[in-house]
Amino acid sequence: MTQRWFILACFVPLACEVPQRPRGDSAPGQPAETVSSQKAFVVFAAAEFVIDRIGIPIGPPVTVGSLPSPTTMWSEAPEVVAVEPSGELRGLRNGTTTVRAIGTGSAIRVTVAEAESIEVIPGRLELETGKEAVLTIRGRDHAEVPRHAVKWASTAPLTAQVHAGRVRAGEVPGRALLIASYGGHTSTVEAEVFVPAVPSFSVIPERPELHVGQLVYFQAVSRAGPIDARWTSSNGRIAARLSGPTFRAAGTGRALVCARAGSRRACSNVEVIP
Repeated sequence: MTQRWFILACFVPLACEVPQRPRGDSAPGQPAETVSSQKAFVVFAAAEFVIDRIGIPIGPPVTVGSLPSPTTMWSEAPEVVAVEPSGELRGLRNGTTTVRAIGTGSAIRVTVAEAESIEVIPGRLELETGKEAVLTIRGRDHAEVPRHAVKWASTAPLTAQVHAGRVRAGEVPGRALLIASYGGHTSTVEAEVFVPAVPSFSVIPERPELHVGQLVYFQAVSRAGPIDARWTSSNGRIAARLSGPTFRAAGTGRALVCARAGSRRACSNVEVIP
């Protein structure tokens, strides 16, 4: 089986492609497959370092527009990540190292991860509409795969979407398959989105008597506590909604101020006098 090796970081603004290490049975002259990193995890190190003390020739400083090459950057662990003459970074074995730019304090932490299979945890989600959850991706050796390096897709985006491993339930209840892709492998998780059951509630104050110009703040309350509801007025010329559950007595008369949550509805009878 062909193994895939990925480097999960690259210099900015240089985009890096990580060639796959060719196997011993590769055809002569056949070019190695390349895989672009999904995301860049960039760290700028402020610490100074002395290059000539570790036997690496000092090259010209990195400037805007310069091309990546062994003369502009070097790897602290070339057995993990090597800088090719073309400037490409090649992952050689699993591990983490630092690749530094010569003549500057810029550096990146680079992780090489081999993926023979992936698994999304948990394998099933149940979410209320509007709620969020975080998924974890692991390789066959139980090593965690960085969520930002995984490509995500949803079969029902209006029901559930996922970005960088964070799932957000939409306003449309139902089921969605969330698909994670990494290193040529895929894994799925089923997300079920539902509308939470709303207990019976009432609106307080129940029968306020207001003078024109007064403000009143209503609440939708159940035995378990406050209810998050949508508010309306049957007559905005009498009870005008300002924001949320806050209303103003705009003119004389009677009106209903109602709260709706899920399939439930409750109202308050408002009377406005001069």
